Amino acid sequence: MAARTGNSRVGPMPAPTKLKLLRGEVKKDRLNMDEPQVAPGLPPMPPDMLEGADAVWAHIMATLGPTGAITPADGEVVRHYCEATVTYRKLIATYKDTGEKPVIRGRGGDVVTNPILSAIDKARTAAQVAGREIGASPASRGTIRVKATPTADPFEQFLNQKPAARRVSGG
Repeated sequence: MAARTGNSRVGPMPAPTKLKLLRGEVKKDRLNMDEPQVAPGLPPMPPDMLEGADAVWAHIMATLGPTGAITPADGEVVRHYCEATVTYRKLIATYKDTGEKPVIRGRGGDVVTNPILSAIDKARTAAQVAGREIGASPASRGTIRVKATPTADPFEQFLNQKPAARRVSGG
């Protein structure tokens, strides 16, 4: 059974241990070495997403999938990002189609803020929040440091081979 370390929290959620390690965190008291690990791979695309969300899904999987930032456990968060992005795009298109009027006449004839602007703002916020969760913004990736893997030294590779594979042909 998994143990929880607390049930109320003030402030932002802590970053995952892997992310802290990538950022260079070395203080052991700030690392949760018992954090649940998720198998590598990508989540399957849900078959019942909003129309158009599959194209956003394909883009995210092609661009962020290979980085390892997305795992099979992240399917719902990726779905939220994709659907919020599609919803935002559709609302923007509707706003443009209706003349891009920031204020309109309300039912009583008063001038009111166009309600579609509120819906656009909510969809934008939802996409931004979910996007941060999956590393889809420059700011969410900006604090991650990934050390480049050193290029393999051919001589080191030769030394690490099994003795039978080391034989050098010659005369």
